[in-house]
Amino acid sequence: EFLDENYGWTICCDGVVGRTTNGGNFWEAFFTPYYEAVFYGVSFVNQWDGWIVAGYPDSLATGQGCILRSTDGGVNWDSLYHLSAYEDFFDVYFFNTLNGIVVGGDESDYSPIILKTTDGGITWNSISAPVNSYYLRAVDFVEDEGWAVGKYGTIIHTTDYGNTWTFQTNPAESTLFDVDFSDNLHGIACGHNIILYTTDGGQNWLPTGIEEDTRSKKLETRLIVFPNPAKGNLRIRFNSPDEQKITVKLYDVSGRLINEIFNGKAKIGMNEMSIITANYAAGIYFISIETDKEIITEKFIILK
Repeated sequence: EFLDENYGWTICCDGVVGRTTNGGNFWEAFFTPYYEAVFYGVSFVNQWDGWIVAGYPDSLATGQGCILRSTDGGVNWDSLYHLSAYEDFFDVYFFNTLNGIVVGGDESDYSPIILKTTDGGITWNSISAPVNSYYLRAVDFVEDEGWAVGKYGTIIHTTDYGNTWTFQTNPAESTLFDVDFSDNLHGIACGHNIILYTTDGGQNWLPTGIEEDTRSKKLETRLIVFPNPAKGNLRIRFNSPDEQKITVKLYDVSGRLINEIFNGKAKIGMNEMSIITANYAAGIYFISIETDKEIITEKFIILK
């Protein structure tokens, strides 16, 4: 989400929030206390006041839905709302510092969730969704008019800031993951194997063609270590382009080998492991991934 040409925020898994103040040339990473949270939605109304929401799709683990607020531009976050059921929050939209909408769904039965606040997120009221709507993944507004999309081709529409919603018929049958409107007539919704567009506010949604590139693409080996600095478990994540033989090693600041963390065959795609930093002294270390073709190294710091 970008507030203007300079200020922007991005969110991801492991409770991480990113912020730029120069149009994306440099990003700061902020680690929230919610290390297991997977953040999906972010909304800022000025340089300081923002909200993020979390959900764990297909986890069937309780306590995954939460709403956090920042009043210092995303550096620090406080919990406003935390569920203890099979419910996920996937997107958030705030009109100002008081009024906002959160959408999501219940993993157990795919029912939709719409929550509204008029006091900045201190309290939330449940809003009824139309019949035949499911598990909502995204929401967008143009002034008082809004659209939300979700599972089984769900598209719903409001003209009163989200107080009441109606169902919009469309040709999608698979999950729609995002929606964006440039004005109250022109919008796009995209999902699994489908992109829809409308020029009349959603009264009619039309599919546009998608040509999928099925050519093999080379995935570069990529290494991420976090949190950094680390105090507790350090998580190591790397992307492997194939089932290549790989060695993960730990070195101290002098270049001395401290430990061989992994030696074997990596799976295609994302691989993850962790080390217990309590087993090592405080200081600067390096994690190295070594293959037959390349060596990738990442520096990190252990705190006590």
